Amino acid sequence: MQLAVPEPTGTVCAIDVAPIYAEPDPMSEQVTQALRGEPLSVEERQGGWARIETAYGYRGWVAADALSAGSRSGWLPAPREGDPAAEAGAYLGARHTCGAE
Repeated sequence: MQLAVPEPTGTVCAIDVAPIYAEPDPMSEQVTQALRGEPLSVEERQGGWARIETAYGYRGWVAADALSAGSRSGWLPAPREGDPAAEAGAYLGARHTCGAE
């Protein structure tokens, strides 16, 4: 999946976890969530809601008070070359031991 690369400044999620709904109604289906600091592109505002698109391409409605202006730079780390299992081990401090090596 190709990730959208947001501009360096703009709108970000201002709360720990913001539910994103299919419609501007908390009783509608929750389609995903945004996490604090996650960059969001605002497409439309309606009442106390904002129609947004996430960096992963999900679209939906979020309460406008869950948004703030903020820096989007550095939200996602730069892609790294190498074996994914070795990368995970580097973060966890453990060697990959299951499956073929």
